[in-house]
Amino acid sequence: MGGKPDESLLPQRIRVVHIIPTFGCGGAERMVCHLLCEHSRMGLQVAAISLYDPVGTDLECVLQEERIPVRFLGKHRGFDPRMYLRLEQALKEFSAHVIHTHLSVLRYLLPLAHYWKARARVHTVHTIPDKETDYVGKWIRRAAFRRDIVPVSVARAVSDGLEELYGLSSVPLIPNGIPVDLYAYPTVSRADWKSAHGLASNSIAFVSVASFKRSKNHSLLIRAFAGVAQDPRTQLVLVGDGPLQMQLREEVRSLRLEDRVRFLGVRSDIPNILGASDVFVMSSDWEGNPLAVMEAMAAGKAVIASRVGSVPELITHGKTGLLFSPGNLSELLCLMRRLLLSPDLRTKLGQAARLEARKRFDVKSMACAYADLYSALMAKSDNAAWARDRRSMGSGKCLM
Repeated sequence: MGGKPDESLLPQRIRVVHIIPTFGCGGAERMVCHLLCEHSRMGLQVAAISLYDPVGTDLECVLQEERIPVRFLGKHRGFDPRMYLRLEQALKEFSAHVIHTHLSVLRYLLPLAHYWKARARVHTVHTIPDKETDYVGKWIRRAAFRRDIVPVSVARAVSDGLEELYGLSSVPLIPNGIPVDLYAYPTVSRADWKSAHGLASNSIAFVSVASFKRSKNHSLLIRAFAGVAQDPRTQLVLVGDGPLQMQLREEVRSLRLEDRVRFLGVRSDIPNILGASDVFVMSSDWEGNPLAVMEAMAAGKAVIASRVGSVPELITHGKTGLLFSPGNLSELLCLMRRLLLSPDLRTKLGQAARLEARKRFDVKSMACAYADLYSALMAKSDNAAWARDRRSMGSGKCLM
């Protein structure tokens, strides 16, 4: 799927509501924001429901600037039974043709399924299904996928996981997309960004943009960086936050790297950070279809990434980036040393990555694919309703 949606299938002003736990700084949240904005520009009528209160991210600001309605439901941490009624009220208010869910929201939506008036229900699976949720969450997803909630995979590895875990075949596969130009053209020059953040003009900055959680394996990256830190030009820049931040800071202290590793926290200027970097590194143990890798490629950066999820589909090893086996410290260290010592290879990989990103990753392709899927599912639902009505009339039942 890609290009432009099939206009013969696309209803006028189709109404879509996305439901997500929160508009935090993760890849799934960015994907939803990109999709909402692009669909709004295409003429779809879109809205979003966030289970939690606003968290003050740049994504919330973008949605506000684009005038996309977002209802925040004020969820408490842990199980919050108030969500059933609040979700039901929000869904009735939006009266969407399509309900599109993400991450952990199905555990609140499934009991409300008989209230939904939507003609299509879609759930994007953003990572490897076995790692996506706990036992209860898997049971809920299994039940949801049996009740006409259509799962969408973001990568072949995710599709394989859905078949293995839930017995699902022929799952729609729609890779993530990004606004490529946003990352290709930073608004601050490389020299100005480095100067403003205390980095020498000749520094070699290894950058990672990821939440500090177990799946991202920042510890592996920090230990690998220790192996190249003998070169005084090297800096490690970590963008994000999360539950493991204090543990990672302690690991940096134990390796005596405090002056070489920078924790920047959650940032809204990712295009400028990538523009100022030299090498992007993703050290994850598992992924779905990571936006951060696509963003770094769009920025024209040499990328080192673990061979997980869809990453081998995004990167051709040795041509548009470098891949290593997940958890393999010696491999990662070897690749970091290789790029540290070869500016020509950094440039070559970055230029090839930029071209690949422009050719394959633009958000319009993702948006058109989802629009086509919505339309196809709505048409299928309408045909099924028509068939039920015909059977009812044939049995002598009154439809009035």
